[in-house]
Amino acid sequence: MGDLTGQTPANTYKDLFHIQNSDNGPDATLRTADLGNGTASKLELSTTKVNVASGFQMNGKDTRWIKSSILFTKAVKALEAKLA
Repeated sequence: MGDLTGQTPANTYKDLFHIQNSDNGPDATLRTADLGNGTASKLELSTTKVNVASGFQMNGKDTRWIKSSILFTKAVKALEAKLA
């Protein structure tokens, strides 16, 4: 994690995330994490959830297969239940 000690907001604001919540801090509502320059990121945060709107990768690998894998697993379990 970066250290902001001795840094001024003018020199660091573009590198920080900001979540708009009327200065109430984070809560349970997912909110877009904007970049310091006002650009909306694909990251949404709350105190209970994290959402990546698109292009999520884990260790540099695309994770679209996870949903397919979960659906396949559910289908197999449903079939096993019918055969039991």
